[in-house]
Amino acid sequence: MKSYRWLSFVAAFAVGLLCPPLQVLSPTIPWFVRFMLLVVFLGIDPKAMRPCLSHLALLAFNVGVPLLLWKLFALAGRSDYGLIAFFTAVAPTATAAPVVIGFLGRKVEYVTTALLITTVGTAAALVPIIPIVVDRPAQGLLLDVAARVSGTIFLPLFLALVIRVFFPKSKALPNKLRKVVFASWLCVLAIILSGASNCLRGEGSISILPAAALISLGICVINFVGGFYLGEKNNRREASQALGQKNTSVTVWLAMTYADPITALGPTLYVLWHNGYNAWQMSRCKENAGEKENAGGDGQNNSQNR
Repeated sequence: MKSYRWLSFVAAFAVGLLCPPLQVLSPTIPWFVRFMLLVVFLGIDPKAMRPCLSHLALLAFNVGVPLLLWKLFALAGRSDYGLIAFFTAVAPTATAAPVVIGFLGRKVEYVTTALLITTVGTAAALVPIIPIVVDRPAQGLLLDVAARVSGTIFLPLFLALVIRVFFPKSKALPNKLRKVVFASWLCVLAIILSGASNCLRGEGSISILPAAALISLGICVINFVGGFYLGEKNNRREASQALGQKNTSVTVWLAMTYADPITALGPTLYVLWHNGYNAWQMSRCKENAGEKENAGGDGQNNSQNR
């Protein structure tokens, strides 16, 4: 990952934390999310989708583990930690996961399929689950969740498929709009953090920040390790990436809508952990490529000297 991206993340965090009034822009978050999902869905070719058993395992893990963590924290008397853990762990595969796995020289098709399956499957599961987790009556709320999730995830998917039919060249847009999507995510981060900052200042709950950081870090480790062992022998790295790199923009918005900005801190901080691991993976990939290139060059020089 290029250094300017890290600086951009730092800047977005700083702006959000230091400018609580930005929270008035919270209604724009779902529109940013719809745009980002539309762009990534444009790059998906339905013919390349080849589901494996491990894709279903990833989906089950992605829904089951958040519920388990939520229940364990609730039994321990920390329902606030339970909400943070749930909304952090239930995020589907990140829209940028296929790009990262491609950079690592692995199978993009596998991660793209996981993206579609976890996004659609998790969205469907959240409709009946969220009313239970937030402990609010399902009547009315159930329909509200269904409408919001459908409008945010299924609408961009439908529009992307239609656009691809009438404008086949649109499948090249994800690469061309990569910087625009990244800028959109930075805007979402800043708005999210402004709401969290305002809530923390107003309630004096800054003490929950370290706990949210540790919970999100633990979930990040569980996801990358769990994904590795859930994937088939030749898909372990891909499955690890698909489960570990999460699209937290969706669950951040859901947390802010049905819980509170403090709960949204979990999936927000997760961005730091999975991007940190991605940066390490990419640096290792470059080092290995450089070593192979040098080894090849040395071998060629040796052969010429013989």
